[in-house]
Amino acid sequence: MEKGECRVAGDCVSGVCDPTVGSHPSTTTRRCVGSGNEGDLCRINFGGSCNPPYRCINDVGGSDIGTCSDN
Repeated sequence: MEKGECRVAGDCVSGVCDPTVGSHPSTTTRRCVGSGNEGDLCRINFGGSCNPPYRCINDVGGSDIGTCSDN
């Protein structure tokens, strides 16, 4: 699994293991959502989507969805 991906809730540090977020590519078809940690899905240009020092980076191909990243 890549960072931010999950199979069951226990794979996420926090947040929810969600299979329903857009058309994001994921080897498991699920991602950790809503916790703001590295690799979690987030809304671009939406304050509070990611915990510091992470920013919401558009790397999953959606128009308004990205993942929290520090690069």
